Order: sequence, then structure tokens, then C-alpha cells
Amino acid sequence: MRIARWSIIGVLASLLGGCASTQTPTPEAQHALAPTGKLRVAILSAPLYAIKDPATGEFKGQAVDLGKELARRVGVPFEPVPYANAAAILSAAESAEWDVALMGINAERAAAIEFSAPYLEVEQGYLVRTGVPISTMADVDKPGIEHPEECDACPRKEYR
Repeated sequence: MRIARWSIIGVLASLLGGCASTQTPTPEAQHALAPTGKLRVAILSAPLYAIKDPATGEFKGQAVDLGKELARRVGVPFEPVPYANAAAILSAAESAEWDVALMGINAERAAAIEFSAPYLEVEQGYLVRTGVPISTMADVDKPGIEHPEECDACPRKEYR
């Protein structure tokens, strides 16, 4: 079953007709996006999306900023719903724990969640020491290339 969830830019564009618009969404559109009366934004707790401020305990970052702005434009309160990884966000979609998520697009997620056009593009890469047989991204997943699953800094950690 495919769950209809949108990433934030697609929602802004379809509801508000662009950044310069001050149009108020219809009650139907407001209810479709925020059925609980508040906009529950799934926040991936990772530096690219949002981090928890150690002093206040509140999340800050681009996912929070975009979520707050969308909630303001829709006319409902913003509620961050933090998750440790993308797999948890995907799992929570089935039980409708959130209304909007900001996360990377991949085939597994696209099978369950509808995505808008990307709001951000990020280049990722690997640093390898001399003598390691990796020279392209495809080489990383070849048989025989060891990859420590416990690596906290690993770019693949989000996808586990």
C-alpha cells in the first residue's frame, strides 16, 4: 500500500501557489495537510536536517525552519516529530504519526511515500586512503569491500 505523504516544497507550491503568495488555504486543504489541527513534521535527527540544541532541547535546522514556515502559511501550529533514522520515519508513515516529512528520495521509500520535487540536493562522497580499491561510488558496494555497520559517521547509517 502506498501512503500519500508529500515533502514540503510540493505542498507549498500546490497549496499556496508560490513563495510570494499570501493566499490562505481552503479549510479542506488545511484539513488534508494537517488533519489533527497542527502540522506534524517528521524530523530526521541528523545534521543535514535538524539537530537538538543541547541548551534548550529544541530542534533547529532547515527541516524545522521549513516546517514552521509551512505551518505558518497553512495557519496551524507546528509540531516537530523527531526520528533517529529514515527507516523509523517510513515505518511511522503507516500509522499516520506525521503529516509531512523531509527526507532523501530512494526507491524503497518511493514505494511507500509520494515525493514532491526535491527541495535540496546534496553531493556525497567517500574519502579513501591510498591502496584501497575504491575509485567510484559503485566500487563501495562490491563484494569484498568491508563496511563496519557500527560506523556512526557512515553516510549509509541513515538508510539502515
